[in-house]
Amino acid sequence: PENFTPILEADAIVDYLENKKGQRTQGQPFSLIWSLNPPHSPYMSVKDCDADVYEAHYKDTPIDTLLNRPNVKAPEEGKDKARTAAPFYFSLVTSVDQQVGRVLEALEASGEADNTIVVFTSDHGDMMGSQGLTGKNVIYDESFRVPFMIRYPKALKHRLEDLMISPVDIMPTMLGLMGLGENIPNTVMGSDYSEGILTEQYA
Repeated sequence: PENFTPILEADAIVDYLENKKGQRTQGQPFSLIWSLNPPHSPYMSVKDCDADVYEAHYKDTPIDTLLNRPNVKAPEEGKDKARTAAPFYFSLVTSVDQQVGRVLEALEASGEADNTIVVFTSDHGDMMGSQGLTGKNVIYDESFRVPFMIRYPKALKHRLEDLMISPVDIMPTMLGLMGLGENIPNTVMGSDYSEGILTEQYA
């Protein structure tokens, strides 16, 4: 479709949450996984972005405002690539933020927000000029560290954790948060950190 895909995906999720067509059984549990592609290379053209966001926020933004990490430095090859990519990259980040916001607003309006676990995470970052590099295939913080944010108003208050959780831990931890920890198969290799997340006490 000739449209920015996160908008179309958010439209479908909002429609599902509003449930005007009876897509789900009201009052029954539901699970939804939204795998956004942006931000993703190549960062070369406004055609790959939400043009309205790019024009409003990034088209004329000074590059040093965007590439403001102290370690964006030589070699110049990586920095030059980042100069070209940064306006498109941050435009994509902003667009994703807007569409996730639309979904969270629809969740609030549905009356299900307090009892719904929302997780926001990613698979990798982008060097974007740090250490003079671009891309993801290096073990520096900018590439290697990713967010893992949990929103669960009924059971969790806002705080920051130093828990290091890995992909194999996500499924058992989510099942634990849903009260299904006893149903996690013994063959699962990850750890269930739900008790620590709920109580702030880790064994």
